[in-house]
Amino acid sequence: MLKRNLLLGGLVAALAITGCSKKTEDAAAAGKPEAAASAAAQDVASATANAASATASAVQTGAAVATGAAINTAEAVGNAANQATANVASAVATGAANVAQGANAVAADAANNKVDIQAEVPEKQKY
Repeated sequence: MLKRNLLLGGLVAALAITGCSKKTEDAAAAGKPEAAASAAAQDVASATANAASATASAVQTGAAVATGAAINTAEAVGNAANQATANVASAVATGAANVAQGANAVAADAANNKVDIQAEVPEKQKY
């Protein structure tokens, strides 16, 4: 969009500079070169000011578009980070639940078998 606006501003400036006012054309047609030159200078000054204004407007529009894109990017990164954090938290919670379930299963097996774990460990391995 920025390129389009700058191009449009440049075209407007080129057309404005090449166009002569009625005052310039009348002075040239009447054979008054000094008056025609003065009117042409005024035309160029006016066209230059208009072109500068159009270019400044295009630059402001481009800056606004770039700022909006940066804000959108930051929001997307923030949303992705929040989602990733939620996914990790969910995975950790699931893992903790599975570990707890496994520990409960081991405890239940030990209670059902009434096995003395210390009795089955060789003496040299006890500490």
